Amino acid sequence: MKKYELKSAAAAVSTTSIRVSGPLVKNPLSDLDKAINKLRLKYRSYIVEYDIDVGAVCLPNMFGGDFGDQIGRYAILTDPKSNKFEVLVDRVNGAFFLTKGWKAIRDFYGINLGAWITLVFVGDGQFDIQLTDRFHKSIPYPVFDPPMHFLLDKMNLQATFDDYLPPITSLLAYHHNITDMVLEFKKKLTEYDVTKGCMILLYTGNVPQMLDTLLTTVNIIDDCGNRWVCELTFATFPYEHFKIGRRWNRFVEARRLREGVKIRGGAPMVGSHDTIYLDVIYN
Repeated sequence: MKKYELKSAAAAVSTTSIRVSGPLVKNPLSDLDKAINKLRLKYRSYIVEYDIDVGAVCLPNMFGGDFGDQIGRYAILTDPKSNKFEVLVDRVNGAFFLTKGWKAIRDFYGINLGAWITLVFVGDGQFDIQLTDRFHKSIPYPVFDPPMHFLLDKMNLQATFDDYLPPITSLLAYHHNITDMVLEFKKKLTEYDVTKGCMILLYTGNVPQMLDTLLTTVNIIDDCGNRWVCELTFATFPYEHFKIGRRWNRFVEARRLREGVKIRGGAPMVGSHDTIYLDVIYN
């Protein structure tokens, strides 16, 4: 195809919003398909701010008009190194918000002053993401094998949108309040906790009322709304304690936990639980 023909074809496509908002062409081979894909990628790209003080974000209004009918309650955000974040989607008065799970981005990429995130909607609730800092310098993407995958705790989440939620981003952010829970414990992480793939939790204080010694797994729900299914082992030597392992190591890596970081855990009621809620308190 001649250059002027390709330019004309691309111009024709760009003036037809229905075609530009169409699905991406998989493995485009022809110059026309490549031109269409390039335009569609631009059309599907949205830039949002990452405010470290707000654990949610409102998508641009254009997204709702373009693709609002193509997204459900959950979105998957994938960075260039295949790390994935599952995030809850809320729709209020026609506006779309990414809420529960959004906060996990801050610690994973070590964002301190805020950032800009480019979201490219690739369809079926999937976004590719790229991050730059406040000065538009690329933020490094952590490399893991396998890549990190943040999964939401979906307990008590309704399957449909709740149109009665407040259309205020800060109020839609996920949080749980450990101080309001019936049982809680505090712990300063040791070198062993953050380097050996498991955490030691002494069988003292409120812990015996929170965890059953016969349990073999425990769900940790962190303060970003993510769920980490960990192996749980009870031992009596040299003292009574629980060892929380398996996915604990991934949690340590994902949240950049180090020796001396404090955690606070809680349970909403007395009794044997398979779930504990956890807050991370950095120094």
